[in-house]
Amino acid sequence: MTAEVFSWDDASDNRYLASGIACWVHDAISAYRTTEDTNPDVFKNTHIGMEPAGPDGKRVSVSSANVYMVWKSSKNQQAAKEFLTHFLDDALEGMKQSRGYNMPYLLGQAKKPMPVIGADPKMQILQDFPKIVAFYGYPGPFTTPIQEVVNLFVLPDMFTRAARGQAIEDVMKWGAGEYHRIFAKHKRA
Repeated sequence: MTAEVFSWDDASDNRYLASGIACWVHDAISAYRTTEDTNPDVFKNTHIGMEPAGPDGKRVSVSSANVYMVWKSSKNQQAAKEFLTHFLDDALEGMKQSRGYNMPYLLGQAKKPMPVIGADPKMQILQDFPKIVAFYGYPGPFTTPIQEVVNLFVLPDMFTRAARGQAIEDVMKWGAGEYHRIFAKHKRA
C-alpha cells in the first residue's frame, strides 16, 4: 500500500480501488459500486472474495452492530415503533434500492437468492456472508469497552505504529495499555 493509507477516511478505500492502483480492499459492496460507477475499465477486472481463512479454515468478518430503539422519553413512541417495523419489514426493498449495499438485518431475510447480489455473478458469494459475521469483541461479547476500542482505532493505530517502524514490543505495550485503560475506565463506571 502507499503512504496515504495512514490518513484514509471512510471513502478512501473506494476511491483507491476505483483509481486502478489498489489490488485489494476490505469493503466489498461500497468499493465495488464506486468502481462500477466511476471506472468501468477497472471494474471489468474487479472481483469479490470472502475473508481470508484463519486457523483451521475459519472465516470471520467483524461488523458493527446496528441497534434501533425507541426511547421511553420519546414524544411519539407509536410512530417511531411503526417506522421501525416498516423499516425492517421492507429491508429487502432497501437492499434492492441500495444496489445490494444495505444487507438484511435479520437472518431470516438472508435467504438465497438474495436481491441484487444473488443476480450478479461477481456478488453471489456475498450471499454466504451472514455465516461468517461476528461483532466486535468476537469471540467474546460485544461490550461498551470493545466499542470504545474500535471507535478509538486502537488496533489500526498499532498496525500503523509497526508499519512506520516502531518496535513491535513497544507497539504491543502501547496497545495493551490502551486496552487496559479503556476497560478499567468502564469497570469503574
